[in-house]
Formats: sequence, structure tokens, C-alpha cells
Amino acid sequence: MSNIPVIKVGDIVEMKKKHPCGAQAFTVLRVGSDIRIRCNGCGHDVTVPREKLEKKRIPEDIDYTTVKGLRIEAAQKLQKLRPLTIGQASRISGVNPADISVLLIYLGMR
Repeated sequence: MSNIPVIKVGDIVEMKKKHPCGAQAFTVLRVGSDIRIRCNGCGHDVTVPREKLEKKRIPEDIDYTTVKGLRIEAAQKLQKLRPLTIGQASRISGVNPADISVLLIYLGMR
């Protein structure tokens, strides 16, 4: 498996730490060794290391079937394979970037 997560321009990611404006959702503007994101609350651009998004942990007790917006195929594969991080989840066949965005938003609300 590759260590590079599937993060594409236009994806919406949820960061663990809130931006000073209070928002946690960011839109991906540029992808490379670093990822440039824009705060969906105030529009401020931020550059973060790719590893920071790769290492976000997923709670072990999560029930993927209750995550609204997650496709059925993705929920079933995630439920079966139980990835520990967003990076691992993003490399599962049948889990697309939209599913990862939904999962990041869900994890930000917990």
C-alpha cells in the first residue's frame, strides 16, 4: 500500500483543531508534499503537511452504518476492515474521496 492518501483538489476536510474563526471544515485548494486548504468559515488559506491529514485516527467503536452520507459499499468495507486512520481508509478499494470527506466531517462532530 502507498503511504499517500487520496486527497484531491475540491475535497472538504475536517481538521481536529478549529480555525480562529471557529470553523473546522476546509476545502482543498492544492495537493502536493503539503496541502493548501481554505477555511470554509472565513476564507483564509492555510498550508498543512500531508502527514497531518494522513494520521487522523478513527475511533475503534465507530459504527460506519450510522454515518449519514456514506455510501453503502463504503460503509460495508469500512465496517469489515476497521481502518485505524483516515490514511488507511482512503486506500481501501471501494472507498472514494467523497466517502473520506463525509467521514472526516462526521469525525469532527463527535
